[in-house]
Amino acid sequence: MRRFIFNRLWQTALVMVLVSFGAYVLIGLMPGDPIDLMITANPAITSADVARLKGLYGLDQPLMLRWLHWLWAAINGDFGYSRLFTQPVTTLIGPALVNSLKLMLASWALSLAIALPAGIYAALKPQSFRDYAINLAAFAGVSIPPFWLGLVAILVFAVTLHWLPAGGTGQLDNASGWGGLRYMILPVATLTIASVGSHIRFVRGSMIEVMRQDFIRTARAKGLSERGVVIRHALRNGMMPVVTLLGLEFGSLFSGALITETLFSWPGMGRLIYNAVIGSDYNLAMAGLMLATLVTLIGNLLADIGYKLLDPRVKLS
Repeated sequence: MRRFIFNRLWQTALVMVLVSFGAYVLIGLMPGDPIDLMITANPAITSADVARLKGLYGLDQPLMLRWLHWLWAAINGDFGYSRLFTQPVTTLIGPALVNSLKLMLASWALSLAIALPAGIYAALKPQSFRDYAINLAAFAGVSIPPFWLGLVAILVFAVTLHWLPAGGTGQLDNASGWGGLRYMILPVATLTIASVGSHIRFVRGSMIEVMRQDFIRTARAKGLSERGVVIRHALRNGMMPVVTLLGLEFGSLFSGALITETLFSWPGMGRLIYNAVIGSDYNLAMAGLMLATLVTLIGNLLADIGYKLLDPRVKLS
């Protein structure tokens, strides 16, 4: 296990370096660098000022050399300043990351709390009425676009009924307790409905496959109750594909949900990264993209470790 984790860690470091190079090159090749935006905002700027600013920002150097300087600074914990917000990048990412985690963790937990029992319940009697009903609900959740669902939720619960706020975080109102949670209900519900359908489908499909295995028939032949068969034998083996799905989704918890955060004016990582890329804020965009990449790789590592914990027969190599 230790050797496997060590190998994965250095592979993660290598992938991070390669991803940072690719992301930096793509962002650097985008039309319109920060100096071009300054020229647009101030037509009176002279060519001497432009040359001085390019030298100050290092934009007069080759792209490879600029990436190496950025990489060395990032290794030492210096991600630079944000041009859009005129603040250190680490100062901006902290609050946005917390806001995204509030939404994503809440919706993730709710989705799993609904998908696990619903998927298992449907898998116990495939092609029955309850299986068709749960499948229909799952397909509806997968098919509904999040932006449409969010708009409908705002129109119904915020505009028509006046039960919930249409957006924001409640920080300006010094909201706390239930007052602060009210601002999370609509975005969390939107994210949960958009993701629970796929989770139910994964759990159902995996459990149906496991319930057809020989060891399940053997457990039943030994006189074990149906509840014991499901919990002690089927569920543990059926969670293997679900762990893969959760490992891949782990990175999205930290990278935010752009559409939902924009729709509900929620200041999370999705909006922050999008604004940084559109505004050619290289330092902020790179830090956000690298954080999302790192967490995704960590999620894959945790999923592999989860395989070993669920099934000791799995060999990590």
